[in-house]
Amino acid sequence: MKSSISSFFSKRSRSSSSGSSSSSGAQDQLPYLFQLMHGRQWKQVRKCLKSKKAPSLCQETDESNLTCLSLAVAYNAPLDIIERIHQVDPSLVSRSDDYGATALHVGCLNGTSLEAVKFVMRSKKDLVTELDFDKRSALHHAVECACSKIDDSLEDSSDEATDVKSNGKSSNKDYSFVGPLLDV
Repeated sequence: MKSSISSFFSKRSRSSSSGSSSSSGAQDQLPYLFQLMHGRQWKQVRKCLKSKKAPSLCQETDESNLTCLSLAVAYNAPLDIIERIHQVDPSLVSRSDDYGATALHVGCLNGTSLEAVKFVMRSKKDLVTELDFDKRSALHHAVECACSKIDDSLEDSSDEATDVKSNGKSSNKDYSFVGPLLDV
């Protein structure tokens, strides 16, 4: 299973939508802040989070009750954005979606940065042990993501295997986001 954010959302939309709709049509139905995050328009996201509308924008969810904090963490948004969303509404760190996934679950599933994982964990320490509806902790998702990245890397490099042996190249993939979950 691929753990990329796009496969995460396509899996969710397949399981939660009743009719067929195009992906662009589905994105048009997303809350404004979500649309900006999908486009990785971080400057615009910052502007929204500084506005008077920030509290109401941060309350919006998608059709599966995914929060803007979960989305920001999943998209590996700059840390200042994640911190600002938490500042606007600290309760979002505890909120789970229709699948029982918190921001930590979603972030670990998508290989978010170590800084984002640490921030979310410091915000609510017992998130590490919370299970989603599939009975998986954030650590399960972090390992799943790391394994998926390794599988993808092996697939991508299968033609380069000879070069790796002869040139002594090594992978510089970063799986450090798994570490803090093991320090529980």
